[in-house]
Amino acid sequence: MSRVLRLLGEPVPILVHILRRFEYQGLKSVLRGMSRGRLDEVLVYDLGDYGAVRLAGAQDYEKAIHDSPYAWVLPLIPTTSLVQIENQLDREYYSKLLALARDLPGKDRTGVLRLVTLEMSLANAVWGLRLRFFFGVGAEGAGQLLLPRLVDAQRKAVQQVFDIPADSIEGWRSWRYGWLLEDQLGESFSAPDPVRAEQQASRRLYLRAHQLFHQDPFTLTPLVAFFKLKEYETNLLETAVEALHLSIPEQEILALAGVP
Repeated sequence: MSRVLRLLGEPVPILVHILRRFEYQGLKSVLRGMSRGRLDEVLVYDLGDYGAVRLAGAQDYEKAIHDSPYAWVLPLIPTTSLVQIENQLDREYYSKLLALARDLPGKDRTGVLRLVTLEMSLANAVWGLRLRFFFGVGAEGAGQLLLPRLVDAQRKAVQQVFDIPADSIEGWRSWRYGWLLEDQLGESFSAPDPVRAEQQASRRLYLRAHQLFHQDPFTLTPLVAFFKLKEYETNLLETAVEALHLSIPEQEILALAGVP
């Protein structure tokens, strides 16, 4: 994708920021490696001229972070859980993404905002499921961890994540984002699996990006959609490589990738 940016000449800031999603992922990987003393396992991306932190090939990750716009994470490490730090990174990424989308000229803004707001609403829904079912966080504790600037309907839907009985098939089916769980709601259902819900959310975002890629020519919308398509495909490849490294059976890898 950095090659596409070069072909465009001076890149539009929102495209650079979308590319830096990989940088945020790399930073999270480094922070996990630092906390576990396993820096040999970190996965970082070289964004070249478009990176804000030089992690690829760095001899001292802490110094590299200190000399970057992400230096604010370092003082948090001794006192803040890794989950909370990663959450703050996600909130920063999406806050900037939304601001950049809203600042676009009118002809570009509509389609891009449509995709950005969909991504953020799905991220909030999935994160709400993770907070409740992986971390045991209730509605009150989750408020400050969710992405801000939701419309009322989205805010209400995320709130319902913490109110619906865990094993209520009808409750989850009637939820605004119930389609995220539809493939789980069988006889053996006892509670939502946030990982499977996230897979459904990623596929929905991919399909929406694919639609927008063919709409509004001569605007920024197809380029932003293209970047989101490549992001999704890259994540699939990364998942497949990690699964192969862990010797996960082929059928399970295909299931992770959403292939029947």
